[in-house]
Amino acid sequence: THPREDIQNLVATVRILLEGVFTSVSNNEVEARRLYDLYVAALPDTKTMYRLRLYAITRCPQFFKQEIKDALFRGFNMGVRYLEMDSGAEYHGGLIAGFNVLDDATQREYISKVFEYFGASLGDADKETWRKRDGLKILIFIKELLTQGEIGQAEKLLGKFPIEPLTPQPDMVGGRSGIVTHRSPVNL
Repeated sequence: THPREDIQNLVATVRILLEGVFTSVSNNEVEARRLYDLYVAALPDTKTMYRLRLYAITRCPQFFKQEIKDALFRGFNMGVRYLEMDSGAEYHGGLIAGFNVLDDATQREYISKVFEYFGASLGDADKETWRKRDGLKILIFIKELLTQGEIGQAEKLLGKFPIEPLTPQPDMVGGRSGIVTHRSPVNL
């Protein structure tokens, strides 16, 4: 197999393990926190490990409110590299699973930062279009927690909310590329 496939398979396996472990302790905050601190928090600070941490903390969101806040707000400190954090199903899934446990003031602050970052004028129409699309996508996943005023502001700054529901998608979905996938008749 190709090394990239090996990494993807490893991450998928770790994701399944995290799901099982944290679901099994979803009613025990002390044990959930112990497992998180011992096995997840110590992972290196990379894009992939950030996504795994976000996935882990949103399995028991009621126990990891501060960690969820830190993970979701982290992107706003990345400047123009925001997409390094908000890029894919893990971030959007984290919003769906964890945003509702944040207190109202924190939710309002996050939404304000989405407007500020994604609604900003950049002097490049193409970049503004992409950024607005991505900002609207974030708000779609938490729309049920937006106030009527925030919905109006979102539509004014970022565009209309789609009628069809949206589900989190991996980065590469919807595009075409020249990636060659393993099709050997023998799997080892």
